[in-house]
Amino acid sequence: MQVTALEYLKQMRQLPPEEQLKHSKDIIAASQQVVKDTGSMIPVLGMLLHIRQRPFTEDMFPQFEPLFSTRVPPRSILKTARQVGKSSSFAAKTIIMSAMIPFFQTLTVTPQYEMTRRYSSNYIRPMIEFSPIKAAVIDTNCEKSVLQKTLSNQSMMHFSFAFLNADRVRGIPSDRIHFDEFQDIDCAFVPEIEQTMGRSKWRITDISGTPKTLDNGIEVEWSKSSMAEWFIPCECGYTNNPCIDSDGMSMIGDETLICAKCKHPVDGTTGYWYHEHSDRRNEYVGYHVPQFILPFHYDNKRNWNRIVAAKHGSIPKRTFYNEVLGESCDIGAKLITETDLKKACTLPVNMTLKTSRKLIEGYMFRALGVDWGGRGEDTLSFTKLAVTGMRPDGRIDLLYGENLVYLPEPGEEVARVMAIHKAFGCHVLAHDTGGTAGMRDTFMSHAGFSMQGVMPFAYVAAWVKEIVTFHETTETVRRPYYSIDKTKSLLLLVECIKHGYINCPRWDSCKDLLVDVLALIEEKNESKRGSDIYLVRRSANQCDDFAHALNFAVVATFHSNGKWPDLVEAVQQRSLSEFELDQFVNAGLSLEEWEENYRKADVEDIIDIIQ
Repeated sequence: MQVTALEYLKQMRQLPPEEQLKHSKDIIAASQQVVKDTGSMIPVLGMLLHIRQRPFTEDMFPQFEPLFSTRVPPRSILKTARQVGKSSSFAAKTIIMSAMIPFFQTLTVTPQYEMTRRYSSNYIRPMIEFSPIKAAVIDTNCEKSVLQKTLSNQSMMHFSFAFLNADRVRGIPSDRIHFDEFQDIDCAFVPEIEQTMGRSKWRITDISGTPKTLDNGIEVEWSKSSMAEWFIPCECGYTNNPCIDSDGMSMIGDETLICAKCKHPVDGTTGYWYHEHSDRRNEYVGYHVPQFILPFHYDNKRNWNRIVAAKHGSIPKRTFYNEVLGESCDIGAKLITETDLKKACTLPVNMTLKTSRKLIEGYMFRALGVDWGGRGEDTLSFTKLAVTGMRPDGRIDLLYGENLVYLPEPGEEVARVMAIHKAFGCHVLAHDTGGTAGMRDTFMSHAGFSMQGVMPFAYVAAWVKEIVTFHETTETVRRPYYSIDKTKSLLLLVECIKHGYINCPRWDSCKDLLVDVLALIEEKNESKRGSDIYLVRRSANQCDDFAHALNFAVVATFHSNGKWPDLVEAVQQRSLSEFELDQFVNAGLSLEEWEENYRKADVEDIIDIIQ
């Protein structure tokens, strides 16, 4: 049956499109039979898909063959260097699965729209348009837009992007999700995006990308996988492991790919996948593909000379590791250290609700910042709040902070936020508008909370605009809001902390919240115009909720008062002394009395104060 089906497909390829259309059902049926008999989609790849007017399989490397096996694990990750055929391989996989499985829904997610457009237009579209049996898989009724394509069997390919949030992906049903350029996607969005597969019997997640830092999400996902390396045997008996921690650097010879032991040339196509964690293969398979193990690079003198030059320093080490070796390098550019945070803890008080309320009368402006969390669905995101006060000199003190993880319901969170706002007599409540925030401010409004002093913030990547911009209500936006430049505002927050413009209570009393600021790292990305841009993002597997809550409170304070910090002057000055603070707050209590009140405070006292 297998030979007959293959021969039939070869015959169909020779027919004109109008004849193929007549036999479209038989063509797909034959293809399905071949895939079933062989356990792989590779035998029909060359029949169905062409790239640059040649069968896809002619230029496919053996390293990518497992991608097309019919034994599909629930999760897979492909950690690769640049220019290794990753995008074209996954495009082929998306099309072939859609053609073989009627009504199959694939969702491809990239960080930015331009990446999505490029993937859909430059990879998916040409493969479909130039397929030898195009007439058998698409017809005039098929959708062909950039963000959605359909086949005649009613399978659909959706394309979206998730940079600052995952809102655009909601509501798209899927059976398989492909995260491309995963290194630039916030891994906190993954659980939310995977909910699009909630009703699917397939539930397949494929991840691909080029690693950056050890703090990046792709490295975290890689560590959960089977972590397979392409082992290449040599005639001398030695088996080469291209991982950078093993033989990677030694395999890059002056002329071609060589054995790390005997230094003789080796053939990368004779290799095989070795899984460091073989017990994970059926659940989460992972493959690492550097440039130098592929014939396209080691058999091409010009390409190989470039790799050798990069090895010897023609490009930065970090770029060489990421782009050529497909390896993570160093840690993210930490914006602030624990030492910096400890130095900012100059207020001679512990951060407690009762103690902090003793200070409020001395501040000219008080703000409550709230970062609504994801109810802990990804074990990292929880609602956290920060109360700040502005001194007459324009500097800001962190008065109080809280993690609302102990509250099980959104309504209880809202009640707590409203109570804290009232207890500190805050002039403004600044919160994020993404995710479930719309539901939270609706709760506040229904509870009779005055929305006049509420500042809804929406993070944007507007590197050339003001830090804060007000937006009026429109036909599509039912409430006014403020856009806030994420990178600029967080960089400003960090610099204010470093230079004494923001001061905090004693370290031991607030460190569990302040450590969220340590999760902020700076990474370089490429803009759609090709230039480099620097973004502030969260280090993978770390929580940054309190950093955003504090950021909202601080930015709201600066914007509302029209008084932004003079960091040049701040460098030359330090925080108020303990005596100056006591005179400033004019609370009528000594430090010893504050501490005595703190020791006596308990949960019931806190409830009484709030109520």
